[in-house]
Amino acid sequence: MHVAALQLCRALYVLAPDWNDTYCSWFIDNVVPDGHLLGQPRSEPAIGLRGSRLRAIFSEVPAYDLGYLMRKLPDGYGLVKGVGGSWIALEVRTMQPQNGEKAETPEDAAAALCIKLWTQRVAQPLESDQPL
Repeated sequence: MHVAALQLCRALYVLAPDWNDTYCSWFIDNVVPDGHLLGQPRSEPAIGLRGSRLRAIFSEVPAYDLGYLMRKLPDGYGLVKGVGGSWIALEVRTMQPQNGEKAETPEDAAAALCIKLWTQRVAQPLESDQPL
């Protein structure tokens, strides 16, 4: 499963701590300075690890996939694949890419737009099952 980059997931989780019902999580090694990443994001079959001893060693950050992020965006937002292979998450009604977020992956573009909307206070803190 493709997920947004760790840095974007971490920033979004700080803004929206209720958004913790993802299928994947990043495990972060708290023992190594700078929060180095432990291998790959874990996927659904390893969800049982959430209550294990690993939580004492590693912290966990939700890893947001594209479907999850798109459901959280307000109505009228979407993704466009730009020239050169980059992705832009933006408000489709206005089609103004300068007001959206551009990234190398669709997951990163959608996560960056969610962060932008939260920080602009366009979005109010909501329940985890409600969009921004």
